[in-house]
Amino acid sequence: FAERLAKVQQMTGLADPVYVEAFLQVHSFDLVLEMMMINRTQETLQNVLIELSTQGDLKLVDRPAAVTLLPGQQTMVSASIKVASTETGIIFGYVTYEKRSAADKECTVLNELHVDILDYIE
Repeated sequence: FAERLAKVQQMTGLADPVYVEAFLQVHSFDLVLEMMMINRTQETLQNVLIELSTQGDLKLVDRPAAVTLLPGQQTMVSASIKVASTETGIIFGYVTYEKRSAADKECTVLNELHVDILDYIE
């Protein structure tokens, strides 16, 4: 458990409306990016969606689905990524959400996640 906890990456700040942490699992040539999202506001956030992109020899296979988060609620979403080589890749993106009180979507940029596949091969 402690080993897994040490590999958790903070993707947004604690003061952001949606807090996101990520954990990367490796299954041979596939990566699974598990992300925990927490609504840090006192409002219901609708259509909370993490949009991801990759750079390097990483290809996004499936994207996380949009969710609705009640005040203080947390949920887990995941994305699958295919690895083509042992080159270092980067996963980056943003989280979008809608508040009932706002007409437009709001957006928070995620921290980059550098993936060196050799770190995960045992």
